[in-house]
Amino acid sequence: MLPDAAYAAALAAVEGVPPARLRRLLEARPAAEAWSTLAGSGRFTAAAARVDVAGGWDACRRAGIEVLVAGAQRYPQALAGDPDAPPVLFALGDPGVVDGRPRVAVVGTSAATRYGLGVAAQLGAELTAAGVTVVSGLAPGIEGAAHEGSTAARRSAPRQSGPPVAVATDGLPAPHAPGRLWARVAEAGVVLSASAPGTAGPRSARHQRLVAALADVVVVVECHTRGRALAVVRAAAGRGVAVGAVPGSVRSPASAGANDLLADGCFVVRDTADVLVALGLARAGDVPVRPGPRAPAGGWARER
Repeated sequence: MLPDAAYAAALAAVEGVPPARLRRLLEARPAAEAWSTLAGSGRFTAAAARVDVAGGWDACRRAGIEVLVAGAQRYPQALAGDPDAPPVLFALGDPGVVDGRPRVAVVGTSAATRYGLGVAAQLGAELTAAGVTVVSGLAPGIEGAAHEGSTAARRSAPRQSGPPVAVATDGLPAPHAPGRLWARVAEAGVVLSASAPGTAGPRSARHQRLVAALADVVVVVECHTRGRALAVVRAAAGRGVAVGAVPGSVRSPASAGANDLLADGCFVVRDTADVLVALGLARAGDVPVRPGPRAPAGGWARER
């Protein structure tokens, strides 16, 4: 006999099932019954036949991956009510750290400059030290640097600092994260994925929407004019989440998208204190955040 979580994991592994269809199935019946219903459907019978329910469940248990179904006790409350929340999430680490603290998503380009990497790492470390949870998509570049800074700060003060939260595109573990960063994030906080273990998920708008849905504030450090980070920005705007951007050189293509965001009215991020002010406004009356450091006059732009 397998637990319902095994069938939930198997449902997420069936190729081609629209998330809305899966959500309706799991809302109407237990996962085991939902699996029987889907596997018996002519449209998905062949795809379901390729999924090894017991083998997938064994892989989750051996890797320490927790299977979370929307609406269940361990599923993040931060995603409750979000129309794009994945019906099934996979978690490596403690999913309980998602709720209870303010959250800032730090996003940006994978082709980052040294300036951008330094800013992202500093921002991740200082936000974490202020008790804020740093969220990122775990991609190399800006997002990886933000979590490098976050996990380093978390090691220094594990009780007072905010735990990191990462959203992996591929199934867990996250093989494409730089330097096994996913393992350090999972140890200090949690890595989440909507993709079943062992599967490769495209860097789709669905992934970017999940990052935005977990954030109280989004900060873009460096971004090209058509960068993936802009998908997070659009998703955040649709949810009423404040978006800030770090100004960069007008001669740097890596900062062109971030500078465009500032021209369009996003708030300016000169240092961590600017982010904490925006976060305090976003969470007025909620969990307070500790004051952050103020950079020298001119902010990060002066440190180039």
